[in-house]
Amino acid sequence: MKILSLVRASMTEGMDIFKMKKSGKGAKIFAASVVFLAIFGWAMSVLASLRAINGEVMILSMAVAIASLLTFIEGVYKSGSLLFNCRDDDMLLSLPISRTKIVALRVFKFYVFELAFNSLILLPVILAFILTAPHGISFWLVSAVMVLFVPILPMALSCVIGALIAEFSSRFKKHNLISVILAFIFMLGAMYVSFSAGSFTDNIGEYAGGISGTINQVYYPARAYVEMTEQFNWIKFAAFFIIHFVVAFVAILFISKVYFRINSKVKTVRVNTKLEKIQTGAKIRKPFFALMKKELNRFFSSPVFVTNAGFGLVLFLVGVVLICIKFDDLGSLLNTMSDTEEEIAISLEEIRQYLPTATFVLVAFSSLMSFLTATMISLEGKALNLTKTLPISARKVLLAKIATALTIVYPPILVGIIAMAIRFQYGIIESMLLIVAGLALPAITELFGILVDLKHAQLDAENDAEVVKQSTSTTIATFFGLGGSLVAIGAMIALSFTIGQQLGLVAIDAALVVVLGLMYLRFRKICEERFSRLQS
Repeated sequence: MKILSLVRASMTEGMDIFKMKKSGKGAKIFAASVVFLAIFGWAMSVLASLRAINGEVMILSMAVAIASLLTFIEGVYKSGSLLFNCRDDDMLLSLPISRTKIVALRVFKFYVFELAFNSLILLPVILAFILTAPHGISFWLVSAVMVLFVPILPMALSCVIGALIAEFSSRFKKHNLISVILAFIFMLGAMYVSFSAGSFTDNIGEYAGGISGTINQVYYPARAYVEMTEQFNWIKFAAFFIIHFVVAFVAILFISKVYFRINSKVKTVRVNTKLEKIQTGAKIRKPFFALMKKELNRFFSSPVFVTNAGFGLVLFLVGVVLICIKFDDLGSLLNTMSDTEEEIAISLEEIRQYLPTATFVLVAFSSLMSFLTATMISLEGKALNLTKTLPISARKVLLAKIATALTIVYPPILVGIIAMAIRFQYGIIESMLLIVAGLALPAITELFGILVDLKHAQLDAENDAEVVKQSTSTTIATFFGLGGSLVAIGAMIALSFTIGQQLGLVAIDAALVVVLGLMYLRFRKICEERFSRLQS
């Protein structure tokens, strides 16, 4: 009964994503509905192609693989903040509970979050399969078990890798930086593997069999799902249960062996670093820059924050580098396709002509999807009360957060624009217009983020991952970024082909400046009043 009470207490704390009575209920339902319907539509289109080759069951293994890959990628960088050095460590470690139970409690909470997001992937695929493909009664039982058990293997693997990363990085003074670097390496590697498979949706009937067969060979849950769907077997069903329980137990046992060692090392390094700063003396800074330094330290002290907010910027730079290096290879590809297939309607020079538009597309998507301020207030937690007592206005406190976010976002965006302009010899006017867009878009993004976080601040989260990944402000900001990027990109493409790129950029920049001005006026009007209402 004691362990059940502990589980209940832990699960009711920080599970804001499931508290539908709070503000933001509509945003959460809308976000889940959009994801569900999008995946359901994709599944129906894929099943229509698979029906021609009687291969509908292949989509089940694909869905399991996609859900597992996303769980693994997310888990690698989330596990460190969810498992180690959490805010309730002092409370849990003071109780007469074994470390294995403490780790099991943290892993179970991690599992609940992953189960919710896995369900948004698997349930629409299962529903599409039920509506379009032949199946037996046992399929319902097998599918229910799959939804519950699919997160376990990738989550266990990501927790072990996260523990190894935390163990390795805890040996260094800059352990958070090491954790971020290693997490980025794992995420980029996983994404490279997934992208290297290529796009097969256009010719699903040709490639699905090979892809599904490969997945079934290397990934046991996908193979078990397909086998038990085609012919149910109680022995395989029981084996599936046992294997997953054993894997989860081994992962918890391994993490429990290193849990206290990692926590003690992180805390020791943190205390020693603080002592070194005290001994070397504090530098006198103006309040605004002192606040910016505090925000920068907070940003880089949270691996999950850095990884989530910075991954889009890293991908932007990677995309710019690939375009600059590999662009000439596109000409050879076009020539090869012209010799072997139908005449290609576009030449390399025509593509080069519209590269400023392509640059704007990259900048718009990367800027509007890099929300840092949408979580900066929430991440302060109880420390917000201390911030509110400082002899500085709320507007300056919030502007310091915006300035910090822009300090992080501007360098990669501007470097990418300048690199593209130099490599492809854009005109001075086009280059300047792109730079204006590169300055305005992140400013709009971060202003909107701070406005959203002022209204939907989550100050009682147990760890950073809950704020960065599951808060209402993050959900609203993400959909604003998606919608805004689609509008900006669509408008730029339409204007480029009608009035030309230069005039199109002028019109877009003018619109962005107007939006930025209106948003700033809104910020000035409400920032003091909303900031004063925040209670941690």
